[in-house]
Amino acid sequence: MFLRRQGFRPSAADPCFYIRDKGEKKLLLVLYVDDGIPAASDMEDLNLFLAHVKAEFEITIKNAIYFLGIETEIKQMEV
Repeated sequence: MFLRRQGFRPSAADPCFYIRDKGEKKLLLVLYVDDGIPAASDMEDLNLFLAHVKAEFEITIKNAIYFLGIETEIKQMEV
């Protein structure tokens, strides 16, 4: 319910993948058990979403080095 209130809809391709599309601002979220990785086209939108999540749940926010046993590398793209 929280994600729906935040404007997310589940992807038809994968039940762990959620999408929020507000015109130019897109936010993608992958959730699996107690791990999640967000990706956003707008950093302000991402930070606002994370603030809402943190107000509702006890979470830890840090760079994703490993997700489900897969090593990741974070790159910020120029828009």
